[in-house]
Parts: sequence; C-alpha cells; structure tokens
Amino acid sequence: MADQVVTIRRCVPSGIGAALALLLAAVTSPAQALTPCEVQQLQWEAVGQNFDPSQTHAPGAPPRPVSNDRVQVRWWPNADYAELRWDVHTLYPFAAELSYFEQLSAERSVVSGKDGFRSSGGTVSEARRAARFSGLWLRTPLLWPGESAGRSREITLGGTRWQLEIARNGSGPPGAPAPLVAASQEYDWPKGSVTHRLSYSRWQEVDGLSMPTQIEWRLDGALLRRERLQAISVTRVEAEPCVAPSRPGLAQPPAWSRAADHWVRRRLAMGAGAVADQTTNVRLERVGEGVHHVVGGSHHALLIESASDLTLVDAPLYPGRSDRLLRLLSERFPDKPLRRVIVTHHHNDHSGGLLPLLQGKVELVVGAEAAVFFQSVMRRAGEDAMIALTTVADRSELTLDERRLQVVNIPNSHAAGMLAVRVEDLALTYVADLYSPGRDAQSPVLAREFHQAMAWHGLANGSLIGAHGKGTQPWTALVEELQAVHPAWSVPPLPAAVPEAGSSGAAAASAASSATTDKD
Repeated sequence: MADQVVTIRRCVPSGIGAALALLLAAVTSPAQALTPCEVQQLQWEAVGQNFDPSQTHAPGAPPRPVSNDRVQVRWWPNADYAELRWDVHTLYPFAAELSYFEQLSAERSVVSGKDGFRSSGGTVSEARRAARFSGLWLRTPLLWPGESAGRSREITLGGTRWQLEIARNGSGPPGAPAPLVAASQEYDWPKGSVTHRLSYSRWQEVDGLSMPTQIEWRLDGALLRRERLQAISVTRVEAEPCVAPSRPGLAQPPAWSRAADHWVRRRLAMGAGAVADQTTNVRLERVGEGVHHVVGGSHHALLIESASDLTLVDAPLYPGRSDRLLRLLSERFPDKPLRRVIVTHHHNDHSGGLLPLLQGKVELVVGAEAAVFFQSVMRRAGEDAMIALTTVADRSELTLDERRLQVVNIPNSHAAGMLAVRVEDLALTYVADLYSPGRDAQSPVLAREFHQAMAWHGLANGSLIGAHGKGTQPWTALVEELQAVHPAWSVPPLPAAVPEAGSSGAAAASAASSATTDKD
C-alpha cells in the first residue's frame, strides 16, 4: 500500500476562548527541541489505558476497554536500544496480571517474564520490535529528524508515513507553538484504510527537550489508548559535532504487518504476547471425511468439502494468511472452488482475512447483527466478485450437495451475531472464542452461554472443534468443566418445548429469520 499523509490542523478559538488558549499555550506548549544526536538516553514512566474498537460486542459500538498498564522506559535513540518494564492488568479477553521486561535491539530483542495470558517470554518478533520502537518515536515528536521545532515534519514508522503539524497562532508568545497532532493513514484488517491520530498536550521541558506528558491515540475517531508520562529525564551527549539519524532504524516492520503496527500494539495490550507472522505455517489437519481443521498458529478455521465445492468457516487474522490458504486449496483441490465462507463474528482476528476469499462467485454467511459491518467489507471486494450475503438471526440449515450444516446464532456476551457451525454427518460443531477445546484458558460464562444455546436447539452433543485450542473434544468434556465450576446452575434442564434438530418447524423458523441479498 502506498504511503499516504493526512495533515490535521488545530483550530484557534476567538474572543475569551482565544485568550485562554494563548495563556494555556504559554504554560503548556513546547518551546524547543533537541536533535536525536544530542540525546544519549531518555527515561520516563507512563500510566495508560488501552481500548479496542474492533473487539466490541456489536459492530460500531464504543471501544471495549482491554487493559490498564504501567511502563518504565529507558531508551537510547542513537543506539537503537531500549528497555521497557511492563506491569499490565488485562480486562479482556481474560483477566490477568502480567509483568515482563523487554530488551530491544537489532542484535538482541528478548522478553522475560509473563507477557501474555498463555506465554512466558522469549524472542521478540520483528513486528513487535518495530511496533515498540515506533511507539517510542511517536511519544517524542520533537525528537523527529527534520526541520526546526517550528515547522511541520514527517517520519516513517511501522511502514506508515506520519506527519507532525505544529500550528502557530500569530499573537502568541514568541516561539510558543500550539499543541501538536501527529496523523497518518494506516491499514486495518478488515476495514481497510483508516485515519490514525495522536494528540499531545500538557508539555514539559526537560533539559532542552520538550515532552508531552499526556497523549491520546485514536483510530478513525475511536479511542485506542490514552496515557500520562511522568518522571521524565534526559541525558545529553557532550561530544560535538553529532550527526542525527535520517530515519529510525528499528521501527521498520516485516511485510505482513507493514502500515498496520497499531494492530500489533492492540494485540499486546490484550495480553496476546506472541505476535508473529502466521502466513507461512498454514496447514490442513483431517478430522473426518472431507472435513479439515485449518491450523498453524493462534487462530484456526474449518474447511468442509462437498461433492462440487468447498466451504470455509472463519477468515482469521489478515489477508496474507488467506492468500496462503487459497494457494494451498488450489493445489489440494484443483476441481473444487471455494463457494461459501461462514464468518463466526465480526472481530478482526476472525474476519481480517476475508477480502481475498471474496473473489468470483461466493456466498458469505454471517450473523444478522453484523450484516452492516460485513456489507462494508463486501463493497471493497474486486469488480469481478459476485457475492451473495446470507444472514442468520436464529438457526439456518445449509445444504452442500450431500452434506448438511446447521448454522446457529448464539446469544452471548462476547460478540453479537456469533455463529456456531455443526457438520451434521459428523456431529461436529465448530465454535470460536466462546469455548476452545483442548486449551487451559477458558471463560466459564461464555462456555455456558454457548452450551445453553446449542442445547436449546437440541445440538449439544457429538464433538467440538475450535477457532482456538487443539484438536477435537467430546461435548461431555465441556459439560464436565461447567459442572466443576458451577455445579448448581451450569447445566440447567432444558424446557419442555424444545425444537428438535432438523424438524420442519425449526427449519421454517430458520428460513424466516434468514435473508439473502446481493453484493450491491
């Protein structure tokens, strides 16, 4: 994707507001900046709150709080070396207390301690290292190489070109610019191009370097992070002359995450410490006749063969992973095109790879509550795409030649429009996020919601396979886990009038609750 620039200028109020703005600018605005070669070491502490607008319960809802953190930073800008000591309290997707230490450089980038709810440290991936260094430069805007502090300037970080704008009001104190804004266009999976904006305020001068002590990050207007810096110190270089670096060396990410390092930072904020490329490890594991678990990394999918075509359940992570899968399918099943994609829910780690799959003639099946979100993704598909959108509000039966799938909309507190997919001839149910077969980390609340919905439809039997976890698991194992956590209420008796699986009444109700529209 070509680099793009967005410039955002600060509006200056008039009258009493203007006088107040001038007073605040005189007190809190930056007045000067050192060059990178004049700074040997920077230190600060920051307290932050993290949010995710892509992991909301319903599409378009306010960003979901995911964690609070405290970090101690030591950074040597000219040496491309940094040390970050983190304490993170995650709220979502699991509550956890994390404490870890990152040492970041070209030669040695490692993390020690508990950096995720399932990981315990190790080598730092290139994408993670680039996101961390990008974040350091974004927190020190007046350290950017370029023109003097009174001019706007640009910097490339994480494969994205950022523009820093320092707007002046002509009647203000000499040399006192108004607060700064940094802005860019980045890429978001699966939304596409989005506006990324950082606002800086409450400036503090420390030994010749003006630093913002309050920073707010937004993506398309939705809050990503806000933080406050304190205990700032600057160690200056005594030797003269010095040569400033032309660009930050270690803020350049690998191709798969280029221009989307905000995605990496959001994963880290949620306690998903293992942020690495998952495009090269895609493989198929057979779990039954004509049914394969698409595995390789943290997120899985399900591939279902019929006599004439293929159906895929979920499009995880990002387009590069789907491109790899499509090549694998063309080699393995040259006579069977991909004709149907079922996406369990709108969260970007399960829908981010959708666009490459929407080529040619394909049916897209989603939960009714997420229809508008997926329609916006469909509008960005290629000109040759012929997409039929099918929404499921309750339960629908799909016929794939000789096979039948039951697609059930699960009422739950994780994501509106969440679908579970059952392959009838194998009595095998695919579930995302609500339960992860073979994984230790589980949410009893979500697992109970999943069990209750499937039991209502008479489908709580057979075996389970997940978007996370490993392999298959009998449904009885889920019931036993629920009974162990909440023996009195986890598996309540079913109501007397439960629609039977495959009954004409259930099929009629499902048909009435489903709608099919064309791409346009």
